[in-house]
Formats: sequence, C-alpha cells, structure tokens
Amino acid sequence: MKIKNDFTVMEMMIFFWDSVSEREKVSDEYFDSIAERPEMKVLYNDEFSKRSVSKVLSAISNRERLNDRTKLESRFWNNNMRLLEDPLMRQALISPIKQLSFEALEQKYALDGQLTCIFIPGHTDEYYKDGNTVYINFFNLFNDFENPEKVMMDGRPFMERISEIIELCIST
Repeated sequence: MKIKNDFTVMEMMIFFWDSVSEREKVSDEYFDSIAERPEMKVLYNDEFSKRSVSKVLSAISNRERLNDRTKLESRFWNNNMRLLEDPLMRQALISPIKQLSFEALEQKYALDGQLTCIFIPGHTDEYYKDGNTVYINFFNLFNDFENPEKVMMDGRPFMERISEIIELCIST
C-alpha cells in the first residue's frame, strides 16, 4: 500500500501564521480559499462551517475579538493562537511533519491501493477517516516540555501515534 502525505492545507496555514506574526495583512479571500479546500470538509458540522474558518482567521488577522462564537469556533481560535504565540514551537511542530515518511508502514502493509494522510487545522477530534483518506488534526501535536524538539501526540511520540492511527484506518 502506498501512503501519501498531503500537506497542502498546512502550507496555506503556515503562510497565514507567518503573515499574521509579521503583522502583514491577509485578505478575506485567502481565508475563504482555506475554508473552501475539500480537505476541510471533514471538520464541518452544525457548530463549525466554512464561515467559521473565515470568521476565526479574519478575527485573528485583524486582531479583533471573536464575537458570537460557538464552542468549536473558540477551540479553533485557541488552537491557532497557540501556534501564533511561539514561532519556534510552530517550526518545531511543522518540520518533522514535512519530512514524514511512511516507508515502514508501506512495507508492513503490502496491499494494493493508496492511503492519503492529510494534516488539517482541526478543532477537537484527533483524526477523521473518509474512504482512503485519513485526516490528522495538526493541532493535536505538541512539543515535549522536557525536550521541545520532540513532537508528541496523545502523550506519545507523534510518529508512533500517527502510525497507530493509519494502521487502524487500514484495517477498517
């Protein structure tokens, strides 16, 4: 089985975080383009929609209060702010994800087909599965307090947890 890593939405978010950190203006059209990405659809429900993504990112970019917010919009706002507050932490989380290799899992599961692993800026769930695609919530990654270069997910090394998630998705 071939496992592909898709980082497109996260590249868009990196541009957003970097721009906001540098106090550059980001257009509403850019927020909408993130919200419109097909990868983001797994996040949408009655409490969180395309409009939620645009609203939250716009409020952050314009340094405005997030008014009339749902619980999931607040969570999305908090997750984004955590990454904005510490650019070194943000880079420490992003680097290993960009270099992620699934070679060991591909060899372990010598099956036909392809699985796509997509990192998205989620709100609550750790991951989502839709067909042959697994969506990993980037905001569930954290730096280890004792060793900030070490990335953790659910209290474990991130590659260990991501491999476990992918194995669950392959077996279902």
